Amino acid sequence: MEITILSFSLGILLLALPLYILYYYRINLWRKLARSFLKMLIITALTALFLKYIIELNNTFVNILWCLLMSVAASATIIVKARLHLRKFLLPVFAGVTIGSLTTTLYLLLLSLGVKNAIDAHFLIPILGLLIGNMITVNSNALDAYYSGMSYHAQLYSFLIGNGATHAEASRYLVRRSIEKTALPNIAHMGGMIISSSPVIMWAMILNGTNVTIAAAVQLLLITAMFCSSIVSTAVTLWIYQRSSFN
Repeated sequence: MEITILSFSLGILLLALPLYILYYYRINLWRKLARSFLKMLIITALTALFLKYIIELNNTFVNILWCLLMSVAASATIIVKARLHLRKFLLPVFAGVTIGSLTTTLYLLLLSLGVKNAIDAHFLIPILGLLIGNMITVNSNALDAYYSGMSYHAQLYSFLIGNGATHAEASRYLVRRSIEKTALPNIAHMGGMIISSSPVIMWAMILNGTNVTIAAAVQLLLITAMFCSSIVSTAVTLWIYQRSSFN
């Protein structure tokens, strides 16, 4: 498959049809659409430019540095989406995102996909990016549930602490609720595959000429890895946050 500038431009012309429908029904979304499209174009172009050189260079130090930068960016996004204090939560969330995504990625590459060099940029960066991207929404919802619960159930928490419970014991319900918030979207994704959500990875691999059976297997492995990494990330984040804040 080859995409030229002309074929790419013809593809972008697909926007003409929805734009006409918006115009015909007088739906005033022009500015929002223009901003979103321009933002998507700039971010995608810059990311592609960086990845082009990183993958061509394929240096172990650079690969790991890029992965850490992805973890930092994702951690900041999770905290902002959860409406929490960036400085207070950055270290626990970064640790959770990094440990959850990196351990799962290395396990998947080395033991399931049989990759000999798991630090190879061609394998490490795309899979780590998928896992980290999946964490952003589910983990921000989990953190929001935990911190909101600390506010709404402050009397129960104080009562348990006053009766000799440790912070970990008093907040166990909130931790359980947060992990549940992380698990539910991933479980729904698993159960709704094909019917309510498209297996994009499988379709992309088939489009690239990969055997259908292999593409389906990789899709299932990555969905499993997403579930694992997000749960581990939330658990590690809350474990570190509790000990750094209450010890």
